[in-house]
Amino acid sequence: MAQHPLTYLLPEELDFEGFKRILSESYPLLEDTPVKVKQTYYDSFDWRVWQAGGELRYEQGEQNKL
Repeated sequence: MAQHPLTYLLPEELDFEGFKRILSESYPLLEDTPVKVKQTYYDSFDWRVWQAGGELRYEQGEQNKL
């Protein structure tokens, strides 16, 4: 079975700053400088890569990654 990243939906009334505050009560947080990145995802026509738990992504930013 494919292993995909988990996604959590936050309540509408919880903004990003509130989320960071709550999270920082249990975990040390370190903010980094925001960067702009363009990501392009690739897969076969039948989604085999995704279903196998894989990901093929081209990332364009300060460094180009595949």
